[in-house]
Amino acid sequence: MATSETDSEFVPVADADDPERARTHLVATARYVSAHVPTRRSAEQTFTIASRLRRGEAVHEAD
Repeated sequence: MATSETDSEFVPVADADDPERARTHLVATARYVSAHVPTRRSAEQTFTIASRLRRGEAVHEAD
């Protein structure tokens, strides 16, 4: 199956004919990035937990 030029053409969001569609793409991109890129706080928490486990410390204590 051959791909036409219009199927593989990249159209920047800023040049989209429909502003609502452009907005939807930008919001979707922002949500994807925020969901998949760790924050500084979560990265520090992961490092702290890994360090504690490596030293043999208990991370969660049973009551």
